[in-house]
Amino acid sequence: MPRRSSSQSTIVNLAGKRVQKDAITVMDDVGQSAEFIKSKQEEQQSQPGKRQRTANQLVNPANDETHVGKLGGLANLPTEVFTEIASHLWPLDIINLTRSSKSFRSLLLNRSSIHIWQKAANNVPGLPGCPPDMNLPLYLAFMFVETCTSCGEGEHMEADTILRVRLCVPCRQSCLIPWNDVPPDIMPIIAHSAEIAPIPQQSNAYSLQYDVLSLVAEYEEKKGLNNARTFRVWAAKKRRLVNTRFMYAYKMRKFLKAMDLVRERKMDDIKAERKEEIKHRLEELGWTREDMNFSYRGCLHQAEWFQLVSQPKPLTEREWTDLEPQLIPLLKANRERRLYVQFQKRQDDRRGRLAELLRAIKQQDGFTVQMPTQHPATLVSGSLITASYEPPFPELNYMLDCPVVLDLYETDRTATELEAKFEQHRVEIERYITEWKARIQTHCSKLARQGLKNTKNILQPSLVSNNQPDPFADLSDDIKLLLRADSFFITTAQFYSERPVTYGSVLKFEGLLGTYTALGAAIPKAPPSLDGISWNAEAHNAAQELLACLGLSDVSYLEMTDKSVYTCGRCHDTENKTWEEMVYHYVQQKQKYAKIRKETWLTKEGIVYKDVHDPAQFTRLPLVRYSGVQATEVEQYECKVCAEAVILGEVIASEEKLMQHLANVHGITDPVSGKHYAPQIAEESESQSSESGCDDLDEMCEGGCDYACDLHLHCEHDRRRNKHQNYRLRCYFDSEGDEERW
Repeated sequence: MPRRSSSQSTIVNLAGKRVQKDAITVMDDVGQSAEFIKSKQEEQQSQPGKRQRTANQLVNPANDETHVGKLGGLANLPTEVFTEIASHLWPLDIINLTRSSKSFRSLLLNRSSIHIWQKAANNVPGLPGCPPDMNLPLYLAFMFVETCTSCGEGEHMEADTILRVRLCVPCRQSCLIPWNDVPPDIMPIIAHSAEIAPIPQQSNAYSLQYDVLSLVAEYEEKKGLNNARTFRVWAAKKRRLVNTRFMYAYKMRKFLKAMDLVRERKMDDIKAERKEEIKHRLEELGWTREDMNFSYRGCLHQAEWFQLVSQPKPLTEREWTDLEPQLIPLLKANRERRLYVQFQKRQDDRRGRLAELLRAIKQQDGFTVQMPTQHPATLVSGSLITASYEPPFPELNYMLDCPVVLDLYETDRTATELEAKFEQHRVEIERYITEWKARIQTHCSKLARQGLKNTKNILQPSLVSNNQPDPFADLSDDIKLLLRADSFFITTAQFYSERPVTYGSVLKFEGLLGTYTALGAAIPKAPPSLDGISWNAEAHNAAQELLACLGLSDVSYLEMTDKSVYTCGRCHDTENKTWEEMVYHYVQQKQKYAKIRKETWLTKEGIVYKDVHDPAQFTRLPLVRYSGVQATEVEQYECKVCAEAVILGEVIASEEKLMQHLANVHGITDPVSGKHYAPQIAEESESQSSESGCDDLDEMCEGGCDYACDLHLHCEHDRRRNKHQNYRLRCYFDSEGDEERW
């Protein structure tokens, strides 16, 4: 028969591994036979098999008489008395007693002693009943003996409740067979488990090799009878046994997990008792509980401490003698580390509390204004706009220049003690802050008074309407002067130092707003030098002209907002700008026109360039207007007149704006396409610069083309006229803002 030949082939392969029955089913001395020992003669007959098994033997046969002598009194007790004593033991105690001597083994494995095993099983709460296909001693040995079922070695081997074995790693190789190697004929009637070992490739479970060998032999025997009914009855019985095994496996697995939890709790209790005993002895030596705390953040010797202290065994005098010299160095090092960590913690808390106290003083000054709904900037943005004034305030480094604050910062004390000390010197601290702020405000207001021509009406905010209070009423004249929308300064602290900024931006760029944080250490810093701050007359004049165009005067820069709601009304530039950017735009254009006027060769070339940003000219056009919604994806055109002269810079705009530019700037009212303007094209020089990773600054920010003009003027103009009609000179910068190449 084909099936039979296949099974026989499998038997030959498996038998070649010589896996013996003893290596799998024998559970030490307990359960070596499927039946209990009936007589002394049967016990003696079992000795050859016992010599072959690999399980560890706790009792050496050579010392058997010694063990009998020790337990001789117990062995000679009347059976009723011995049974009563044994009925109070747990299964593992009975198993160990069975292993202790031949006489106990003969007695306890006798069929008449089944009630002793049963009572021992009943002493274990929650222990599942013995499966019907196992004898009770073998079942209890599997549940409570945690050594390897095959070799008897190892400790705490994990139990597989389906295969009913505990196997160490080496024995898994010799005792298991992958599920895909099991003959298909017996797969439905043999137990298999996926949890006993890592699953190999192309398989999903394991079976015991001995079970496979035995079942294949039995399968061939039943097939050889040629009795279909007998074979079906046998196969059905085997399937029921497999199903029963899976059912009992679930119960046993649940019980073993509960036992593991009980064991863990017991180990934790033992560890806790040991730890408490060690701490008690150390306290007698003068060490404190804080010295024995190795659980704080930043502890360096936590692992060594717990390795010595947290062990699942009681502390003995002998062990303490060896343990004490190892613990003392750890305690000394831990005390030093703990004191240092606590010092750092107090320091961080102290710095944080000091920052909070200074921040509270800072928040007492400053204010926020809200634009009315009818304000043009609000109408443009479509939402309410607020603006805040944040006065100067010393950061922590500047505050440490005050001796009182330096003492608070450096002296080792708690945060609560620092706060109490701070309150004692609050007046002195606030006086220092006031003087520090006044120095900055006085310097800047002095510059503003020298630059302003008329200061009769210092500040008349447009926000005051509908009987609303004046938010600037309580401010000093110096601060009002600094908050004017036409008060502009230059500070070397910003990247583009020539860019005009308002007073609020000066404080921000100079780092004079006092941003506090508890992170990092601070060192005393002398009051800041104010030499880098100067008045910007050009920006002041431009701002006054723009304010007049908007119908405003003597207003604050807060009312102009920091939103991009302005656009130039004279030139092709339609980009939305903030108030500072709008003023800077006019300053740039005036400076540019001043340079162009010096270039007489433009007149010789017949190039006209008018100053469209001059308030006295083109009066029909506003200098500035509130911006609206910007058009997107509009076709762009380039002014070829400006492209022919490097100093004029490139002009790219929509067709409407470019026609306005040609008429107003160059006086060309009837421009010719291709001669005076052309659609913008992608130039080779631009693509090359993009590939090299450089940025074209004349398109990203102001100043690129002007900078190029300063270096290459007439010679570059002549070269472009003769050779490269579409070439535009560009200046590229490196990552630090310095010129790199052309």
